[in-house]
Amino acid sequence: MVRPSILLVDDEPAILDGWVDLLRRTYHVRCATSGAEALVALAAEPVDVLVADEQMPGMNGIELLRQARVASPGTVAIMVTGSASPDIPMRAINEASVFRFLRKPCSGRDLAGCIAEAVAAQGGLTAAREAQQRRREHDEASALFERAMANLWLATQPIGRASVRAAFAYEVLVRSTEPGVPHGGAFIALAERVRRIPELEQRIRTEAAKLVPQIPGDACLFVNVHALSLEVGDLGMPSCPLTAHASRVVLEVTENASAEDIVRAGPRLAACRAAGFRLALDDLGAGAAGLGSVAALQPNYAKLDQALVRRVHEDDVRSRIVRGLVGLCRELDIELVAEGVETDAEYRHLVSLGCDLVQGYRVARPAAGFPLLEFPEPAAAA
Repeated sequence: MVRPSILLVDDEPAILDGWVDLLRRTYHVRCATSGAEALVALAAEPVDVLVADEQMPGMNGIELLRQARVASPGTVAIMVTGSASPDIPMRAINEASVFRFLRKPCSGRDLAGCIAEAVAAQGGLTAAREAQQRRREHDEASALFERAMANLWLATQPIGRASVRAAFAYEVLVRSTEPGVPHGGAFIALAERVRRIPELEQRIRTEAAKLVPQIPGDACLFVNVHALSLEVGDLGMPSCPLTAHASRVVLEVTENASAEDIVRAGPRLAACRAAGFRLALDDLGAGAAGLGSVAALQPNYAKLDQALVRRVHEDDVRSRIVRGLVGLCRELDIELVAEGVETDAEYRHLVSLGCDLVQGYRVARPAAGFPLLEFPEPAAAA
């Protein structure tokens, strides 16, 4: 346990020595023999409690505590004075916010008791400041979220089917023109921070439903589902905007949902299936999205974690893992999507391993509307 820190300031070394002997077993004690020395010490390392003599040469105690209040606002001040003037306490309160006064000579018991009260007060002040700071940060984040919601729009990124060189689906990705939310990941993180994920995803589902009639050809729409949306909201219900288009929508359970989350959401997911939705599992092979999640969700589609896709053509171990997952998914009637494909070499190697569905910058970047795909040319025959 960290001991509270005390700075003792008095121009009489004998008094300081006595105070140190009294306090050092309980507190981390530092000393200064002048106001200037004390301010240097505070600048180097703030303390919980500052005990200062009122009458010192050069800089008196009131001036020291006044400057200390500015330099270290979290420090609680105690003044020790031998003066009988009633003006001293009034000035100290008004100018330096002194917590307690002690008359010289003061007993060790009085000093120790006063410091104990000051330490307790300092803890309360610190907690109050921290709570106030958290409230301020939450209010600022909530205001940013409101601005982001007011400027929300949806991009899509195609998922291509390599065997026919055409779009199989388009994944919905949230965006905002609010400068404080530069990308979709920041938007999701902000919603998590202010605990408004269900509200954000409800809005995404409403906007995504408007896109379904515009989807080119017979492609479908992938819509992400956060773990919290498995617990609350209208997902799978007739009132959900996507339910009317369920046959063309794949609900993609994101990586923050554990197998336990999926099991708890069993009735809701069953309702989604009954309504006609298909299900996908994101980031297979990373974090929570392991085989337990596959067993719990029994998805129609699973997305390979990008860590397995990156430079897979140069890594025999990754290649074997991907080949194994392709075979496992085929056994379970799950189509595997290789996402994060960025190069021709990755694309061709993944296709050779049995990945027919591909997504990534190499075939199409996210954009408004429905971006066109550009597939690499097949590798030349040897």
